[in-house]
Amino acid sequence: MLPATPFILYDHTLVTQSTWPEGHLKVDGAVVDPSTTGLLHEHRKLPILSTQFRDDAVLQAGQPVVIWGAVRNEWSAPITGAAVVHFSFDGITKTIAVTPDMKEWQVTLPPMEPTADPKTLKVSLTIDGELAREQACENIVIGDVWYVGASMPDIKIDAGEPQPNVRMLTRKAKRDSFDRPSRFSVSVSTAADNRFGSVWEPATGFSGALGKRIAAKTGKPVGIVFMQVSGGKDVVDPSLAGWIKGSDLAAAPSLADDYAQLMSLEPGTPYYEAAVKRYVAAWKTYWGEYVPEIIRTKAVPDGKPWGSYPTFGSDVTTKAAENYNVMVESLAPGSFKGLIFLAGPGTVRADEGQFFGEQMEALANSWKKQFACQDPFFSYTMPSRELAPKITAPKGIPGQSQAIEIPKWPTPGKTAAKEAGKEAGDWLLGVIDTIVAEAY
Repeated sequence: MLPATPFILYDHTLVTQSTWPEGHLKVDGAVVDPSTTGLLHEHRKLPILSTQFRDDAVLQAGQPVVIWGAVRNEWSAPITGAAVVHFSFDGITKTIAVTPDMKEWQVTLPPMEPTADPKTLKVSLTIDGELAREQACENIVIGDVWYVGASMPDIKIDAGEPQPNVRMLTRKAKRDSFDRPSRFSVSVSTAADNRFGSVWEPATGFSGALGKRIAAKTGKPVGIVFMQVSGGKDVVDPSLAGWIKGSDLAAAPSLADDYAQLMSLEPGTPYYEAAVKRYVAAWKTYWGEYVPEIIRTKAVPDGKPWGSYPTFGSDVTTKAAENYNVMVESLAPGSFKGLIFLAGPGTVRADEGQFFGEQMEALANSWKKQFACQDPFFSYTMPSRELAPKITAPKGIPGQSQAIEIPKWPTPGKTAAKEAGKEAGDWLLGVIDTIVAEAY
């Protein structure tokens, strides 16, 4: 009988990828699509531009802007020749030689004047002179860009008709958290044309209301990067710890255990060394006690059908940094005029706000450090004592910052919460007006 795996013999020799000279099979009468073979096909999933660099993007005016992307990742073929990144934007051209240990490329643009005149960004990768990846972004404008992290479910705000130069970038993926940093995507794929990929579009809702008020005051194009937790009847808002970079959790004493857990996965830290010792000890116990017990009793000690074995990092249970990993990591070091955090009930539910101040301070400093901004304006909402009896405030956030007390939590849900949602939307419009008045 023939084997289940198809095969080809050519000139009495088994055909493999390494022995076939053409790179693809030739079929009489069939024309090979060039996009399905060669370097362009091998590197089609390489995120040569990061999340926010897409058609219709808004770049920050008046301060240096970092543009970056990947030259290597786990989804793309390895580079085996001399690779060069070619960059072009508004008359600025750069060529960047890719070194063996390079994972990302970066270009820093000088401060630009605000303009609604469309500009084009082009980036390509060549290997030994052959095109391996390219991406062009059209209709880019220069204005004020704001980042908004919303730790609350969907809020309905009627922002009116969208304006062409007030744009937003939102999360299209189903997930809003992940246990590892998603460096180049807030979606499930790094392909720019993936249907779950983030795109710039006319701003609506909170983003539209905020953007329109800024545009009315400045006359500049406005871009709002709006990253929000998932909604639905079973929504559980993440704590502030979920929005802080893992290595920055140490700044909040109440998050010391979360920090220790995450650092146990980072080589070079004392926590990692301790985790390795625990892992080795667990394997010794496995072979010294667990397996002998199976042999003696003819049953697994833990009652599992197939037993279990030690896994590294099995004692990591924290959800800290998981929202940061998806909704902040891939956007840094982006340049922004300001940063906004909209606190949800999950930020104070467990401790009634006792640790809100120190954790919000850690979050603010983490964001300011990660983003390549020049002292961005940082605004955040915090609940009143009626909502959180033990609420505390940050002792000190360097640079410009603003706390806005909120009287009630938005109510998620559908029909039953429609009026409550509208009411919350009304007071959030007041939050927007307060931010714009202070920032401008």
